Amino acid sequence: ITVLDALTQEPVDPQKLEAGRMIRNDFYLPPSSKKASSALEHVTVVSHDARRLEWVNEIKMPFFGWNLLRSHRTQWLSVLEDGGTRYESCLIYAGPLTTLTRLLAWKNVQDSFRATADGLKMQCEK
Repeated sequence: ITVLDALTQEPVDPQKLEAGRMIRNDFYLPPSSKKASSALEHVTVVSHDARRLEWVNEIKMPFFGWNLLRSHRTQWLSVLEDGGTRYESCLIYAGPLTTLTRLLAWKNVQDSFRATADGLKMQCEK
């Protein structure tokens, strides 16, 4: 993930997430893919107290500005009673392309979520 200025879409220094900035999110879909895709997303919430991060991505109809597909992603961490940490992630799609996205890509999205969680767990346990 690269943090970008929302107006210029240029990388910022330092690379600090803040609401109102953008991120370029490089991802592999499916996770076994050798070629990365990327998406520009708007950071809407960065809450250190709540340990929560949210961002949205919108695919709009040219010239009209209608949302064809909007995704809203939330990630958060919770402290467990045993001192461990739970990572949770939620992705909500809205718009006319939602059904098509679900039919064509949902299994790959779920596999990518699992790969992300597994990778995060591995890094945290080092």
